Amino acid sequence: MDISETRCTLRWEASEDDGGAEVKHYTLEYYRDVWNVWLKAKTTKACQATIEDLIPGSRCAVKELVLPGISHCPLFYFYV
Repeated sequence: MDISETRCTLRWEASEDDGGAEVKHYTLEYYRDVWNVWLKAKTTKACQATIEDLIPGSRCAVKELVLPGISHCPLFYFYV
């Protein structure tokens, strides 16, 4: 993960276990604790994405969604 003042670049490995459904894309969401809301950041077929337009000084959390409502990786927090 690479973090700057207003952006965060994430990289991950594709899971070998797809849970019986082909992974067609990844949807990344991030949580702005100041607003108490999850925001859609990016949809990608690649195992890398950059979230832009982050608010400097805010705390964010990111989750990866492969199918709506099903999180496939743990949340992690970072500060910008």
